[in-house]
Amino acid sequence: MDHEFCYDESGELVVRLDMGQEVTALWLNTDIIPKRDMTFALLDLINDLESGTFNEKLLATPKFEVMFSEGEVNVTRLTSDSDDDLDEDAGLSTMELTSGCGLEDLKAVVESWIQFRY
Repeated sequence: MDHEFCYDESGELVVRLDMGQEVTALWLNTDIIPKRDMTFALLDLINDLESGTFNEKLLATPKFEVMFSEGEVNVTRLTSDSDDDLDEDAGLSTMELTSGCGLEDLKAVVESWIQFRY
């Protein structure tokens, strides 16, 4: 999965992912990469999944559900009426509520971010 690190319109450092990965990018930019501890916790979780410690794992936050299973990651955007601004800022339509990628692809993005940022 191609990715790049850049600044958004508000000057925040963010990750941009391939087209079709907007929900995954939104999750990473909202819940993971702004918080160093969450970034490293996600990498630990990925490593645990790869080593067979877990077969699957569901992470739930107020705005996202992320399912890790069988080498895949599926991110679902949970919506509410107050989320319209966030969706517009992320360039999401109401049809784009999920995206998925391989576990190895997500790990590469997280490791790149750690190398870039920390």
